[in-house]
Amino acid sequence: MNDNVISRPLLEDYAEKLEIDTSSTTTKDLDLETANNFEITLDNNCTFTFLNPPASGKAGSFTLILKQDGTGSRTTTWPASVDWAGGTAPTLSTGATDVDILTFMTNRWRNNLVWILRGR
Repeated sequence: MNDNVISRPLLEDYAEKLEIDTSSTTTKDLDLETANNFEITLDNNCTFTFLNPPASGKAGSFTLILKQDGTGSRTTTWPASVDWAGGTAPTLSTGATDVDILTFMTNRWRNNLVWILRGR
């Protein structure tokens, strides 16, 4: 579709792409042109980079499911462009096999991502 406009669609029973990575390594690029949902098993402390957000004047969102491996205690480092609610990144679960779900949204007029929801 190459960013073309679809007016007034009615979508039922649709799915979004989920990119699953069973190993985080120490750095992980999340390419927002390849998926809108990412499931990462943290088996190292990991620094994230968010690639290809929507163009200026556009909005977009993605969900990140973070799973601690069987060891746990893995930490994350986030891009400076993330504008966390309350100004501070949330404390993620660190127990073995714990799961955190984070949803990000960008409006690109501020050139940052806004953390909007967190669940366990």
